[in-house]
Amino acid sequence: MKLSKRLQTLADLVAFDTVCDIGTDHGFLPVYLAESGKAKKIAACDISPASLKKAEVAAARARVSSVVETRLGAGLSVVVPFEFETCVIAGIGGRLLCEILSSDMPVSATFRQLLLSPHTDVPFVRKFLFESNFKITNEKLVFEDGKWYNVLVCQPQTEKLGKPTEADLLFGAFRSAGFFDFVSANLQKTLAVIDSIEKNSAAYVPELHNYVRACESVLRERNRNDTFRPDT
Repeated sequence: MKLSKRLQTLADLVAFDTVCDIGTDHGFLPVYLAESGKAKKIAACDISPASLKKAEVAAARARVSSVVETRLGAGLSVVVPFEFETCVIAGIGGRLLCEILSSDMPVSATFRQLLLSPHTDVPFVRKFLFESNFKITNEKLVFEDGKWYNVLVCQPQTEKLGKPTEADLLFGAFRSAGFFDFVSANLQKTLAVIDSIEKNSAAYVPELHNYVRACESVLRERNRNDTFRPDT
């Protein structure tokens, strides 16, 4: 099965062979993991019976129904502690994602790896992860269909984490491929919003201007790197 760029990035990051995919939708990721042999036990979970039916059909067509099990239910309610090593939650809003993790923390804290790809409120997710003692060990960016997607790789910690900087919450601590293009695109989008607001109402929105300054600060980091890059 051929995956989208975002799902392929998630699949490539899976580190363990027991996986639950929360909000699986069509079940493409679980089917791919089973077909490729990357996972031997997979739960495709969703609150929608219609979505699970599509996942079951996809698994049957790929002849991996013995590896991919579908489970109907909300969030992590269909998973028990220590049942799976990797948990994938992708394609939903950041606040809902955090609600799913926090509502079943006895389960969330037993995964060895969390792969998270929220569509919105990524800084909110990073803050939640820090406050809940989940360490972000890597981040990837995927540009697909004209939009940037964040992929966060996390794991629960027993020791208290060091406090992240404001920049780490806004942009993450990793400089993966496409990072500066992502920040630049967000900067231009925010400047356009500010221009529209100030033209129509002359209002000054401090949060937006603060975000612009944060973007500019990060982009100066790229300029410094370019300046000091040795000749090849």
